[in-house]
Amino acid sequence: MMSSVVKLNDVSYSYDGTAALTDVSIDIRRGEFVAIVGDNGSGKSTMTRLILGLLKPKHGTVELFGKPISQFKDKSRISYVSQKAASFNSGFPVTVEEVVAMGRYGRLGLFKRLKTEDRSAIRRALETVNMWDFRHRKIGDLSGGQQQRVFIARAMVNQPDLLILDEPTVGVDQKHLKDFYDVLHLLREQTSCTFILVTHDLNVVTNLVTKVIHLDRGSLACDCGLKEYSEIDQLAPSIRPYPVKVLIHEETT
Repeated sequence: MMSSVVKLNDVSYSYDGTAALTDVSIDIRRGEFVAIVGDNGSGKSTMTRLILGLLKPKHGTVELFGKPISQFKDKSRISYVSQKAASFNSGFPVTVEEVVAMGRYGRLGLFKRLKTEDRSAIRRALETVNMWDFRHRKIGDLSGGQQQRVFIARAMVNQPDLLILDEPTVGVDQKHLKDFYDVLHLLREQTSCTFILVTHDLNVVTNLVTKVIHLDRGSLACDCGLKEYSEIDQLAPSIRPYPVKVLIHEETT
């Protein structure tokens, strides 16, 4: 059986007395690609912060890689890609290669010099997302989709065991949406990383997903495989108001 990467046991959390998560239990296994979905205010952000250790549960426990989160110290095993496109300062004077190098400095220390193996890791990460030829371009000169590729490369440069993508398609137009998921397809093929994709887009789920965790007003509404999720005909309107469309990615570019 695949080992556990993220486990929540009867976790509850509240903000000023208002429940954000209530008695949620999930178990994400090594190598899975999990979509955490739900409407705004469903508890997705709270769950993400609990997994990252930014919040402590009011009740229940969080485990990472089989250890209580309080005992888990190897933060380099986890990478996080935020809603970059909505907040990134396009005027920031830094190149694509320098952005990805920032991911290595987290391990080396801010004032350490990059070594040959670090530069090789940077090149590998950029080649994986097909952005090596753009390495000397300013990050602000790229499209939203290209920028997100670069930030994924930065997240993958240390070869993490868990990658959390928080609303990664915010700011990515429909033209580049398939291109973005093709990058994730490549990462799935070339790494043994576990992926968590957080999204509020309930009616579009990529077929890369192996499991769907659906939150509804802080409660666990569904924890099942993609096929089962896409074939559910009747869920409460507040949980899923329209049919799921599964994006199929059979080829990569």
